Amino acid sequence: MSLIDATFEWIEDNLKGEIDFIIWTGDNARHDNDHKLPRSEKVIAELNELMVQKFTKVFGSDDPRKAFEIPIIPSVGNNDVYPHNIFGRGPNAQTKRLYQQWRSMVPEEQVHVFDRGVSFMVEAIPGKLAVLSLNTLYWFKSNNLVDGCDGKNDPGHLQFRWLAIVLRELRRRNMKVWLSGHVPPSPKVYDPTCLDRFSAWLYAYRDIIIGGVYGHMNVDHFLLHDSLDKKKKKSDQSENADLKEFINFDDGRASIFGKVDYLQDLRGLYSEVREDWSRYAVSYVSPSVIPTYLPGLRVWEYNTTGINDIKVNTQEFRPWSEVFREVELEFDAALSEFDDDDLADFDELEEQHILLIDSDLSDAGKKKKHKKKKDNKKKKGDRDPTWPPEFPEVIAGPAYTPQTFTPTKYTQYFLNLTDSNSEGAPFNYDVEYTTDDEPYGLDNLLVSSWVKLARKLGAGLLLNGPDNNNNNQIDLLDPEYQNQVHRAWKTFVQYFFVSSGFEKSSN
Repeated sequence: MSLIDATFEWIEDNLKGEIDFIIWTGDNARHDNDHKLPRSEKVIAELNELMVQKFTKVFGSDDPRKAFEIPIIPSVGNNDVYPHNIFGRGPNAQTKRLYQQWRSMVPEEQVHVFDRGVSFMVEAIPGKLAVLSLNTLYWFKSNNLVDGCDGKNDPGHLQFRWLAIVLRELRRRNMKVWLSGHVPPSPKVYDPTCLDRFSAWLYAYRDIIIGGVYGHMNVDHFLLHDSLDKKKKKSDQSENADLKEFINFDDGRASIFGKVDYLQDLRGLYSEVREDWSRYAVSYVSPSVIPTYLPGLRVWEYNTTGINDIKVNTQEFRPWSEVFREVELEFDAALSEFDDDDLADFDELEEQHILLIDSDLSDAGKKKKHKKKKDNKKKKGDRDPTWPPEFPEVIAGPAYTPQTFTPTKYTQYFLNLTDSNSEGAPFNYDVEYTTDDEPYGLDNLLVSSWVKLARKLGAGLLLNGPDNNNNNQIDLLDPEYQNQVHRAWKTFVQYFFVSSGFEKSSN
């Protein structure tokens, strides 16, 4: 708690008044690693509420029409729920509890949709820029109450229906959008049926989606999604590899050392990135305030040129309340495709599953075999409106070409806990790096810049480039390029572990 309090004080002294909105990626409650002091549902709820109070103290508004001076967009983490990782289709007790905690941050017209799945949209800059808060637990492999995104009554699938309607409306309004959530869209932690859909949607809406920001991993890196590559890789299908990652990221000491394996897998993914940047989308994964290694904060900058020239005429569009009413009807239609027995079985399974886990918390991660798969009944002539997505000919948006809202750089701050815990030392988040620093030297944060960096970071694993053809080769025999690759990777690893020096002790 002393770290949380000091962090909010530092934010108030150093950042307040300089930022436009805050994306808060979740996991407020302590992790359930202390078997002598297991978490309770009451403790988790109290910690979630406490974090809202901290934000209110620093950013609360005196204007009775709004709760905060700037928009604050939270998302649910896998440790914000009880038991951890487990979250079923709403409405349920957890969706209602989260709304009570976040009601000052969730637009009123979305309360009923929020109750169905804890996803919502905030106009960070009204009529111009939106942030979507995704419930990534519905796409998370470790959530035993969901079964991918192919089943039409599965909450992961229903969230794509929500996404379809909201993104279409944002496109009509010529608004741009950031995606946000807790668990990042990585093949290690997302169900493949959900990740495939998500990657395709990033491409389908490349005209308005700027990028995505996530947490969960506690290490600093970025992910590139090739939405045009339909090849399945064996490593993504390995049950043993998936189990290994669950252990690495959820269990105490193993979590720390598991990141080394994850880092090597990440470099392998970078080594496969092609030169054609237009096929990719980018997701950013930031280290956390309560750390595995060292605490971190990130401040973004973006292009505001022409922002005042963007005309906002809400009279041309239907009210958002009608949009979200459409979402509710879409959910009802999807669920009505199943008979009452199917839905009753699902609800009974959900109740039994939670009761079983509650009775033995130590085995919470071992209950996946308890869940049975259900046949998806389909009405004749019915089709899934979210899949496959249409790939319209669109003009690439701020993620691809410099324009209003294109991210230009970010500054990563970190806290040296050793220094801060010295007697008489001041508490201070220092600048760890900025993206325009060497050896990254990114002039902007366009997808093309991240593709170029990924290819450099992955080059150490390559002989003739990822495509093995004459048009896309990396000359690793060039000593100057070899030096660039070495320096870039060394620095990337340092930042990956938040300048904690962990890589030196893990060799």
